[in-house]
Amino acid sequence: MLRTNTIRILAVCLSLFLVVLASCGDDGNGPVEPGPFNAIKLNIFEPDPLNAGYLYHMWAMTSSGGALSAEAAAWSSVATFRAIPQGSEQTADIQTPGGAQIANNTLIDLDVNWEEVDSIYITIEPSTGSPASPQGPVYLVAAVPDSFELQTIGGLVTQAEVTGVGGSFTLATPTDNNPDNDTSGIWFLLPFQQPAPSLSVNELPSGWEYESWAWHEGTWLSMGTFTEAQGPDSDNPYSAQDNPAPEFPGEDFLNTPTGEWVFGPGDSVMITLEPIPDTESDTPFGFRIMGVGLSAPLVPTPSSTTLETGDDIQYIPGGNVVFMRSDNP
Repeated sequence: MLRTNTIRILAVCLSLFLVVLASCGDDGNGPVEPGPFNAIKLNIFEPDPLNAGYLYHMWAMTSSGGALSAEAAAWSSVATFRAIPQGSEQTADIQTPGGAQIANNTLIDLDVNWEEVDSIYITIEPSTGSPASPQGPVYLVAAVPDSFELQTIGGLVTQAEVTGVGGSFTLATPTDNNPDNDTSGIWFLLPFQQPAPSLSVNELPSGWEYESWAWHEGTWLSMGTFTEAQGPDSDNPYSAQDNPAPEFPGEDFLNTPTGEWVFGPGDSVMITLEPIPDTESDTPFGFRIMGVGLSAPLVPTPSSTTLETGDDIQYIPGGNVVFMRSDNP
């Protein structure tokens, strides 16, 4: 009898345990399923912070094809945000348009079915207005994986091709008639009787252009924007008027706001990629292609100085997105 009662007690306990277990995983409509992948963590490394008139805008492209146009793709606006650099090789802080920090850099409760999305685009857009499709330059792109696990990562990359870029510049002042001030001008040409382009650059994606810069005594000044190695750049505001400027990018720094610049050790030359329209026209954008610091002795025409590329000079934006569920960010 004691053994029979013991068996009955164990059976009752087992039944109660199964009831409790069922109640934890079933609300009467079957087991509770995990939530959808409707959150994204943004890891962007040292982006340009943009000025007050612009924001980063994330888009979901829901049709195949590479053309960036409303006709070629179905676009869904995902979010607008600011990305604030936090130091070399550190992940930027992601903030709301109003400047509030987004917890864990994670955008949650997004109204997007990622299983139907091919790609994520991050563009630079004006902070006013609500475009239905990308209008500004594409900053970064990530392919959406075909299948998702708990945390699936997609790499954010630039569309600009920077391999193969390089070149040199020459110190000269061709826009005036003074033979003794050649260290006040920088021109991207090879100084022979028939000048030739000294830069090797690639065709850029829509919405981007090259810009050359000079650093002297704590100040950056632009030499102008350009898209090709041969042909005039956008402007020559500091050059003289005695002679026409060469049909190449460059500048004579003879009439700057602080007077004539004479380049020497400690000064620098740099070429960047800049968005169109330029979000901050008086300072270099964070997309740095090549550059060099000047050192003695500086030799003017007909010598040329090689621009450097590589990890110590170039800054190419990038990062990744982590696809997550809102219930486990």
